[in-house]
Amino acid sequence: MVNPAAEEFLRERYLGPREDWKALCERVATFLADDDDDRRKFFQMLYSCDALPNSPTLMNSGTELGYLSACNLVPVPDDLEGIMDAAKSSAMIQRNGGGVGFNFSELRPTNDRIRGTGGTSSGVISFMKLLDTVGQVIKQGGKRRSANLGLLRYDHPDILRWIHAKDKDGELTAFNISVAASDELFEKAERGENVVFINPRNGRPFPAYDPIAMANRDSIPARELLDRIAKSMWKSGEPGIIYWDTLQRGNTTPFLGDIQGLNPCGESPLYYWESCCLGSINLYNHLKQSGSGKRELDFERLAETTRTMVRLLNSVIDKNKYPLPHMEKAAKHTRKIGIGVMGLADIFGAMGIRYGSNESMALAGEVMAAVSKAAREESARLAEIHGPYPAWEKSNGQAPKLRNATLTSIAPTGSISFIAGVSSGIEPFFKIGYMMNREDRNPIFVVAKSFHDDLREAGLEDTLTEIIKHDYTPLQMVREGLLPESFAHYVTAGEVSPEEHVLMQAVFQEHVDLAISKTINLPNRATVDDVKKIIYLAHTRGCKGLTVFRNGCERESFLSEFKCPHCGSDNVQHTESCIRCLDCGMSLCAVG
Repeated sequence: MVNPAAEEFLRERYLGPREDWKALCERVATFLADDDDDRRKFFQMLYSCDALPNSPTLMNSGTELGYLSACNLVPVPDDLEGIMDAAKSSAMIQRNGGGVGFNFSELRPTNDRIRGTGGTSSGVISFMKLLDTVGQVIKQGGKRRSANLGLLRYDHPDILRWIHAKDKDGELTAFNISVAASDELFEKAERGENVVFINPRNGRPFPAYDPIAMANRDSIPARELLDRIAKSMWKSGEPGIIYWDTLQRGNTTPFLGDIQGLNPCGESPLYYWESCCLGSINLYNHLKQSGSGKRELDFERLAETTRTMVRLLNSVIDKNKYPLPHMEKAAKHTRKIGIGVMGLADIFGAMGIRYGSNESMALAGEVMAAVSKAAREESARLAEIHGPYPAWEKSNGQAPKLRNATLTSIAPTGSISFIAGVSSGIEPFFKIGYMMNREDRNPIFVVAKSFHDDLREAGLEDTLTEIIKHDYTPLQMVREGLLPESFAHYVTAGEVSPEEHVLMQAVFQEHVDLAISKTINLPNRATVDDVKKIIYLAHTRGCKGLTVFRNGCERESFLSEFKCPHCGSDNVQHTESCIRCLDCGMSLCAVG
């Protein structure tokens, strides 16, 4: 039930000795199911690729390792012992196959005094480099490069160093970095006011070193700070922005306090020590023929798959072998899960809808609303049988009585979408097709599933060679007269406007408990002002985070020299925090 490229990828990274895809699915279903009915339903869902959990669940279910989560949030307290504990904990998590999020906002700034030694602090960046080294040394589960997220408040005195922390090629390669930007930052920018830098150790103003002016300063105009963030995003794609107050407003458990950080790809706002427990539904597998012969979504099947995935992920929480006891306690306290989708671009293609059009936005909202509704219904049913998540008691009955504190999230699905043979997450197609080279064997054509099916139906499969040879997009081929106008709705990421990218993310966020991992692609000609417009648009539209990548930026030049650590190929694709080798299929995403 998987294509040849996925079979090779599975052999390299997922399959145990003498295992094939069917045996893997049987192993996972048998381990996670509590009865024969669920074992059968789990197996059918996995084997058909109707929906898949995150990679560690596929790799480790029923094995000695047994760690099934994709990522965790680890605290970084403001003392040396706590920082070294964070390093040890992150090493344990990464060794078992998980990615790690860190919020550095509690650390005292560079040159702040240390009472115990009489010296001064080396600052946030130095400790991030320590954790980066841990990530460089330890592969996730021995199978993929470590992935981490570093987060820092916008008014921390080290923020100006932070924004430029990855300006040099090869710096902090195990980290994505983001700025936690509150509503106050945007309000100050609108009023023309300054941001005063605050020492988190005592809540008092503290001078920040400005690496551009090479001098200390007590404050910075809010507009200038946003300008600097935008310029760095334009230049290198980092830092990302986390809209901190929007994140808190979406918190489903405010009675437990504020959300404390996020996972490496940004789709899971978490409390310290909580885990990501994620699964994604393959939308393309839920298409059906309408009475008129057109393709449409089977919402009844979509709801049933969602209910099955809710049960599977609840079993993941219960049967996971957590590397640390406080991770297990945190996971079972709130029982957070995140069900998302993949193959969105494929269903748009199959249904004749252009990604980014009004019609696509309407369908996207309908899809995620249906997933959210079915997930809530199933979680409520499970709560009646097993009780609500334990932390629910602290809500005094004000929160919905569910088995899970959260239910929905959009992950990048870098690996599992490759296994399923569909587009990743809610992204448009990055490439419509490419050639997967293999040592001593014939190459494999890897083509977007919906596009390939449409070519086959139109008797135009012979155009695939031209598409891959010249790296054409379908729209380019339509304009050249090489494909009929009926293929013009097939657009790739660079043919979707930045505004359309943001609006698609915002539509999904309306129906998602947690957050969304998505890249806003910009053309090379985009300006810093264009990036600023996107920053403001995402904020006003209710997005919880923003990741921007400009075609041809400096980071892309650096990444173009990146070679796959598994097969050594330089035929790699870079999207958001994912790197996928187009030859061996290996993905270096933290999630999926």
